[in-house]
Amino acid sequence: MLLNPDKTVVINTSLSHMHKHDCNILVNGITLTPATEAKFLGVFIDNKLNFNKHIDYLVSKTNSRLF
Repeated sequence: MLLNPDKTVVINTSLSHMHKHDCNILVNGITLTPATEAKFLGVFIDNKLNFNKHIDYLVSKTNSRLF
């Protein structure tokens, strides 16, 4: 399986606010920068493993279909 660095997102997850991890991940000579949120298999996930953005997305999508 090949990894596409253009579509790859790095999310550092931690339930504690004290841990800050700075890591540099290289894929085919390209440095991947950490993100705070990503969409994975249609589900929005953030670095605190919270689904609030996904719920807001679903609510706005269903509201537009209802009206």
